[in-house]
Amino acid sequence: KQELASGKPEYIHSLLDLHEHYMNLVQNCFAGHAVFTKAMKDAFERFVNEQVGDTSTAMLFANYCDSLLSVGGLGSKMMDSDVENALDKLVMLFSYLAEKDLFQEFCRKQLAKRLLLDRSHSDDAERFLISKLKQRCGSHFTSKLEGMITDMRLSKDFQDRFVRSLGQGDEISSMGSVAMIGEIEFTVRVLTTGHWPTYQEDKSLVLPSPLKTCISAYENFYHSDTSQRVLRWVHSLGKGSLETSL
Repeated sequence: KQELASGKPEYIHSLLDLHEHYMNLVQNCFAGHAVFTKAMKDAFERFVNEQVGDTSTAMLFANYCDSLLSVGGLGSKMMDSDVENALDKLVMLFSYLAEKDLFQEFCRKQLAKRLLLDRSHSDDAERFLISKLKQRCGSHFTSKLEGMITDMRLSKDFQDRFVRSLGQGDEISSMGSVAMIGEIEFTVRVLTTGHWPTYQEDKSLVLPSPLKTCISAYENFYHSDTSQRVLRWVHSLGKGSLETSL
């Protein structure tokens, strides 16, 4: 068990296959009788919640979801229907997990990375997983995950309006409309604090004056529309490229 779980998906695949085998056995051979259904539930709850070396099963489940949903992960080599099928099976297995809140926290951090770094393989698959978790655990369990997806959509809307406020055309990139301020291509994502993991603000960072100009322009635009909200800049989540010539 520990050898299978050493950072590889084979352990999760083994659990999924084992669950499917006994699920079919209970349904087809015992007509889903309550006694056998409970026996299967008790058995899976016992070993699914065992610690696997230094890793919790909650983390292994979350890592497997991340692999299915990330660019370059398992899901990139699969059909969309196969990805959804694998996620559906995992959520069925997830129902036996005692540390559901821990799984949710791992999922939230991994979803944040996928969204902010443009590493999500499929928006439809992201929504599929959230909908399945919502069916199992209720809307309170997925509210932050849904809020993060909503934030990304609203951020694109803010960015498009920002570009138009500058009198520029909609030059589209993978992040949405790009604002040209001087010679800088500037894109902002506005996140709701309560939905996302906590990120530290680096107040000691000294920004170059062209970037300060970009930030000031966005703040003027943003506060003209939403004066009741405060923007806090988390530069550690940003990315950029610098072109030089000799």
